[in-house]
Amino acid sequence: MASPWNKRYTFRLQAQDDDLCDFLENLPSNRRSQVIRNMLRFAYDYSMEMRKQNEHLQKLIGMVEELAEGQERIMDRIERINRGSVISDSPVGNGKQSNANQAMRESAMAFLNMFEPE
Repeated sequence: MASPWNKRYTFRLQAQDDDLCDFLENLPSNRRSQVIRNMLRFAYDYSMEMRKQNEHLQKLIGMVEELAEGQERIMDRIERINRGSVISDSPVGNGKQSNANQAMRESAMAFLNMFEPE
């Protein structure tokens, strides 16, 4: 079997490739092969870069969705706390104060944990 760098590949231009035909015909014949190879290399590298960027974009979208879900949970918790808390002039018992403090701590921790990398 021949080594990969000795292989030859051919292709045919199609009717809609008039611009490519004109471009290639205007090149010196001894440079056509190199120009086609460079163009193919550029297209391949560009395709690989787009694939990597798409993968990174999908990861970012996933992270944003996770953040949005976390924010929604925090907002729900804040709403429950606001609905459940009544501000009054009368002193609050230690048990109720402790529960309110615990709920606030949990909400704050959930909010901070939302920004931790996985």
